[in-house]
Amino acid sequence: MPFNTNTATWTSADYKAATAAQVATLTTAQVAAMAHADWLTPAAFGGFSAAQVAAVSISWNWMSAAQINAITPAALAGLSATAIAQLSATTVSGLDAGHLAALGTAQIAAFASAQIRALGGAQIAALTAAQIAALKIAQIDLFTAAQIGALGAKQVAALTTAQLATLSAAQVAGIGAAGAAGLTTAQLAALGMAIRGLGTAAIAALAPATIGALTGWQLADLTVAQIGALTTGQIITLTAAKVARLSPGQLQALGIKVQAFVPAALAGLGQAGLLAVYTRLSASQLAALSAAQAAEVALAKSVLATLIGPATAGGLTSAGLLAPVTALIASGQSLFSYQGLLSVLKAAGGAIGTGGLTAAQLADLKTLAKAVGTVTGTGSYLAGVLGALVNGNAANATWTGGAMATTPLGNLAVGSTATQFTELLGKWFLGTDLPSWSTTSATVWTTRTGDLFGTAGPVSTDPVQGGIGDCYLIAAMVEVAKDQPGLIASMFTDNGNGTVGVRMYAPGGKPVYFTVNGQVPANGWTAGTANGSLWTTLLEKAFVAWRNEVHGNAYTYDAINGGWSDGLTAITGKAGTNYISAYTASQTAWDTTVKNAVIAALQAGQEVLFGSFIDDKDAANGKTDLVSDHEFAVTGFDTATGNFILQNPWGAAGGSSWNGVFEQSIDQLWGGTTGNGASSGFIVAKGTSPAGATSAAYAAAQLAQAIAATPQSAGTLLPGSLMTAAQGNGPGVLHLAAHAA
Repeated sequence: MPFNTNTATWTSADYKAATAAQVATLTTAQVAAMAHADWLTPAAFGGFSAAQVAAVSISWNWMSAAQINAITPAALAGLSATAIAQLSATTVSGLDAGHLAALGTAQIAAFASAQIRALGGAQIAALTAAQIAALKIAQIDLFTAAQIGALGAKQVAALTTAQLATLSAAQVAGIGAAGAAGLTTAQLAALGMAIRGLGTAAIAALAPATIGALTGWQLADLTVAQIGALTTGQIITLTAAKVARLSPGQLQALGIKVQAFVPAALAGLGQAGLLAVYTRLSASQLAALSAAQAAEVALAKSVLATLIGPATAGGLTSAGLLAPVTALIASGQSLFSYQGLLSVLKAAGGAIGTGGLTAAQLADLKTLAKAVGTVTGTGSYLAGVLGALVNGNAANATWTGGAMATTPLGNLAVGSTATQFTELLGKWFLGTDLPSWSTTSATVWTTRTGDLFGTAGPVSTDPVQGGIGDCYLIAAMVEVAKDQPGLIASMFTDNGNGTVGVRMYAPGGKPVYFTVNGQVPANGWTAGTANGSLWTTLLEKAFVAWRNEVHGNAYTYDAINGGWSDGLTAITGKAGTNYISAYTASQTAWDTTVKNAVIAALQAGQEVLFGSFIDDKDAANGKTDLVSDHEFAVTGFDTATGNFILQNPWGAAGGSSWNGVFEQSIDQLWGGTTGNGASSGFIVAKGTSPAGATSAAYAAAQLAQAIAATPQSAGTLLPGSLMTAAQGNGPGVLHLAAHAA
């Protein structure tokens, strides 16, 4: 049968009969005239040139994988981006690796979402580094964890930081050991907090130099399991500054591998970290410790020797804690660590019989608490929570557990039941005594997991107020994160088991400690951060416990609606000076004396807040600036404009109807001496945050400083005085304002 070159008249039989050799003789015009190019056999497709492929005029969604696979790699160059986008997902899933690898970067970039999803592991593995780099961010976002896992080292190395920055933790979890070997430090940095998604095999596969180049905050973001997966070659690269960022829980996860720390890195071990791992250090490492560190270890060993020595010399008894403490020592763990103490305390609870806690058991618990205080310091987290458990605390009166109502609990005593002990242990070591969300309606709780801080540590743009009227607390978080991010970081102890210890200060400067877990009300009204880190959420939760213990408020989120300087005191331990509009002699005095005092405080690095009873809008954009019954962080003074810079705790980014960061002149902040605005004023934190001071002399000095620093005008609000709940930004009001923005 003669070959019909008039392709416009081809029948089904003509298409099926055409050979590759015959197709190769067709002009581009003849190819363009084909009405049913999809009827050609795969073998015939093999005759197409790039020019002919480009000339095919019908939609490519009719073409099969077999037909595309028959086109020579050279001819694939004629497949336009439009044609690529028309291929069905089924066709794409059938492309062989060789043809997929032959596609140009522009062709790869043309794949649509359904086509990306259709790619199998072998196809993903066939993509070249150049093709991977050419993928659009929207395409990368579509990859499943399994597809990400199909990438090899060279392909992973080809991913741009922009591509990596969009990956979720679930996608990152797909990166296998082979792919992780190609990750650079810059790429890991681009992953941000999604780095926690890397599996342990992927962590172990990272080049030692890559681990060594991570920042301290990036290392702090790694989970306990990830830290535990580090190899000795990787650990050797860690400097003292990096080791200093590792939590005691992370350090303990290294186990015997702590012996890979080089001597210089040991300088980064603070007291808590050192006491968590000193039992694992080698003789040469112990010899390389500083004099202060060596003294800490010597004290721990001495106190431990006393504990396991004769009961007559202050040791533990066989009827009490001697057996679990001895077993812990035999396992190589440290007693003076969170995990070690928790192990012993759980054993103690399990040993309580039907008759309740015995006198010998209680005596040994008190002996243990004294020993921990001696070794770690009475102002430490471990001494604080163990002391509250064993020696009593006002917060022990009741148990809530997230319910609407509380039930009696009480301090430990001879005869205390195993249930009471377990609940007290949960309250102080496991964070299981959840506060109520509401005393009138039950709530569902959800567990939040993730990074305590972002990769830059705590920053002032992190906090975002939720639906609770605690603007005074969130504003204090903003202000302290700006002035003293190290103080914020030092508040938290990551225990490595999903719980975090939180240090706050009682008025007068005494440190008080709480343990919280990641369970929060599922209604989403708790505070959060702009980057998804957890510190503001956990600090807010701990503040509920602070109000309960320090001021006797109900143990419920409702009880922190409304406040003045409590948040600042709890976080910093500082007393505050108040400059209230109503108690300023005149607007002239406000414009001069008060303004100068606030500027001086800002220049000195002191925290400054502004309690507003004024409503104000920005004349330039019409958005809300000041909100009545609301507290703001004063983050600076603009010398160019002569205005103060304020940040709304609703979020630095602002919203459609309100400004997150804005400027106000001193006159705009003047509320007058009568009327609603008269209660407006600055709160200035004075002094230095205590470093775990607990002495009566220190408390007296703080009180004297507070009295001396407070304006003595009649009616001045004293440091720590509270607005009423009505004066606070109540949940309903804030919820509407935040969502109307």
